[in-house]
Amino acid sequence: MRRFVATAIALAVCALVRAAPAAEGVPVRMRVLTYNCGSGACCDLSPWGVSRIADEIIDNRVDVAGLTEYDIGTDFYDKRDLVGELLAHLSARGYAMHSYTVPVIRYSNGFQVHTILSRWAIEESERHVVGGAMWEVQKATVSPVAGLSVDIFNSHIPCGGRERYEPLRRCFEYVAASENPHVYMGDFNFGARDSNFMDTASSVGLVHAGFARHGEPTLSVGPGAYMVSPLPRQGQIDHIFVSQGVRVVETYTNYTSVADHWPVIADLEFSAPLLTPDLGDNVRHPQPARAWDDAMDAYRRRNFASAAAQLADLYKVEPGGERADFYLYSAGCMQLLAGDVEAARATFERGARDFPDRYWGVWCLQRLSFLLEDAGEYREAAAAVDMFLVGYYDVVHDYVADATLRPCLQRLVRLEARLGGDVTYDELIRDFAQRYEGRGIARACHWFLAEALLDSDIHAWYEHYVKVGVEPRKLSNNHVRNTKIALALARLGDYERGDAVLYGRCLTDDVPRPYQRNALGTYWKLRYPEEYAIDLREGEPVTVALSGPRHLVISGDGADEPSGVLTLLARAGRLEISVRVTDDVHYNPMAAEGIWEGDSIQLAFDPGLQGGDHYDADDVELGLARTSSGVVRHFWKTNEERAWDELRGDVVQQGDETIYHVEVPYDALGVSFEEGATVAFSFAVNDNDGSGRRAVLEWSPGISFSKAPGMYPVIRLSK
Repeated sequence: MRRFVATAIALAVCALVRAAPAAEGVPVRMRVLTYNCGSGACCDLSPWGVSRIADEIIDNRVDVAGLTEYDIGTDFYDKRDLVGELLAHLSARGYAMHSYTVPVIRYSNGFQVHTILSRWAIEESERHVVGGAMWEVQKATVSPVAGLSVDIFNSHIPCGGRERYEPLRRCFEYVAASENPHVYMGDFNFGARDSNFMDTASSVGLVHAGFARHGEPTLSVGPGAYMVSPLPRQGQIDHIFVSQGVRVVETYTNYTSVADHWPVIADLEFSAPLLTPDLGDNVRHPQPARAWDDAMDAYRRRNFASAAAQLADLYKVEPGGERADFYLYSAGCMQLLAGDVEAARATFERGARDFPDRYWGVWCLQRLSFLLEDAGEYREAAAAVDMFLVGYYDVVHDYVADATLRPCLQRLVRLEARLGGDVTYDELIRDFAQRYEGRGIARACHWFLAEALLDSDIHAWYEHYVKVGVEPRKLSNNHVRNTKIALALARLGDYERGDAVLYGRCLTDDVPRPYQRNALGTYWKLRYPEEYAIDLREGEPVTVALSGPRHLVISGDGADEPSGVLTLLARAGRLEISVRVTDDVHYNPMAAEGIWEGDSIQLAFDPGLQGGDHYDADDVELGLARTSSGVVRHFWKTNEERAWDELRGDVVQQGDETIYHVEVPYDALGVSFEEGATVAFSFAVNDNDGSGRRAVLEWSPGISFSKAPGMYPVIRLSK
C-alpha cells in the first residue's frame, strides 16, 4: 500500500477526492498479457530479445503483463538481471511499469522468476505456495482508477500427469477467494480441451477469456513448441481467466515472439466509480520520497498536470542529485500527457543540456527530437537524434540493442529526405562507424555491419566483429546466431573464441565445436565431430563422473547435491548403460510421463548423428525411475519401428546410492556392431528430495531445458 506520513494529510487528500454523481458503474478498460518468454534453445533472451519483449508490451499498449520463465543472475544468460533490463527498456521508451517478481527455481547461480508488470502502482503483493517447485501463485493488486482495485494472479504450473489436478484445484481456490475483481493468467501446461482443467476453473467461478469471447481458446504455442510433448496436441496452454462480472472485450495472439510461446492478450472491462482527484497546491511535500508518491498517485489517477508539477518540485529540491535527470525526464513526459507541449520541450531541453552524460539526460534528447520533428524543425531534430545515439551508447554500452539503433537511423534517413538529402540506411551506419570510431555508437554500427556479412563474407564480417570489442558471450544468447558466429570463427581458425560464443557448455574444455548446415540451408546445426568421439571397445567399460557446477544445471540449497558415475559397456549386441547416483533421499511418487519430476534418469540418443537443436524421426528419449509403484520406464520420444520391446531396465537402491541399469539393443538404435559405428548419446539425473525437482545433473546440454541432439557426445563402437 502507498503510505502517507501523516493521518491528517491522508484525510485531507481523501476529502479532496470526490466521486462524480453519474460515475457509478463507469467502464474501465485494462489490457493484460500473459507470456512464457524464456526457455529453450529456440528462445532469445539476449539484449535484443529483451528489447523485443518490451516491443510486445509497448506496441500492444499492455497495462498489466504476467511473465513466466524469466531469469535473474543465471549462467544461462550471463548472470544478467533480465527483469531490470526489461524495465529499463520500457522506461527508456516512456512506458514505465511497476514490477513484482518472485523466484521460483533456484539455479547454481541466480533464479528463474515470475514477474507481474503494471502501468499502475502495485499496492499489495503476495506469494502463495501450494506445493513443491513451481506450485505457487503470485498476486499483485493494482488500481486502474481510484475506487477500483483489481487482483492480478500469475502462475506457471509444472508439467506432469493427473496427479496435478489436486494442487491445481488449490491454486484456483486461492484465486477465487479474492474479494476484488480478479485476473488469473500464466502457463498452466494444461490444454483448454482438458475437461478436468476447465471444470476445476469453472467450479470456483472463473471464466476463460478465450471461450467467453470466441467460444474457443486463443492459440499460444509457437513453432518452437516441440520441447514439451503436450504442446502440439493442445494448441493453448497459456490461459487468461477472469472473475464473474468482468467483461471480455477481445482476446488475441501476437504471432511474433522471441520464445517458444506466443503472448496471449485480452482486453477486459471492469465496472467502477469514476473518482476525480483534485490535489491542490496545499498538498505538496518537499521531501522527495513523499513527493514521488504524490506524483505517482496523480499519474495513476490520470491527473498528469499535477504529476508534472510534483516532479518539477522534486528536481528543484535536488537539482544536481542522483535522480535529477530522471525527475526532469518524467516531468517532461507528464507535461506531454497533459498536452503542454511547450513546457515539455523546455523541460527536455534542460535535461539534455544539464545531463548530457546521464541515462535520462540522453533520453531527454530523444524525446526532444520528436518534438522538433513535429514542429517542422527537421535539421535540429536530426542533430538531436545524432547526439542521442552517441550519448546512448556511451552511457549504456549495449552494442546489440537493435530496438535503439535501427529505428533511430531510419528516422535520420527520413529527416534527411525532408531536408532534400538522399542518404541510405547503409550509408548512415557506415558513416557513424567511421566518424565515431572507438566510441560506443561505432561499436554498435560495427555489430550490425558484421551481422549483414555473416552469411556471405566471413573475412569482411570478422573485420567488423573484432571492432565491437566485447567478450563473445556478451553478444547474444540466440542459439542460431551464435552457432553461425562460432562456425565462422572456426573457419578462420579462432576455435577458442568460437567456443566462447556458444550458449551452453562443452563436453570438454579443449574440444572445438564443429557445425554443419542443414538440408534446407536455412540455419546452422551443431554437431560433435567423429574425430572427437569416445571410443567404446567391445567388453571394455568406459566411465564418466558427474558432479559439481560443471554438470549441475539446477542447484538446490547447496547441501547434499547429487553426484553420479556413468559406465558404458558394449557386449552381446547391446549397449549397457549404468548410472550410479549418490543421493541422501530417494523420492518419486510420479507416474509415466511425469517421472522426470522425481528421482530418475533421462537417456537420449541420436543414432543418425543428424545433430541440430530439436529431435527428428530417429531420435529417442526415455526415462527410468523407481516410484512408489515400482520400476517405471517411459518413452517421451521414440521410433516405433525399432526393437524397443527388447530394452531391459532396472533400478536398485543400496543405502544412499541408486543404480540405474539399462540395456539397449543395437537394433533399437539402428546401428550394427562394426568398426566405426557411431551413436550420439547423453543423459541427465533428476533429484527430488520431496519438495519438487531441486537439482539436475547433465552429461551435456540438450535434454533438460532444450532438446538439442547436436550437443550430445558421440560414442564410437570399435572391436
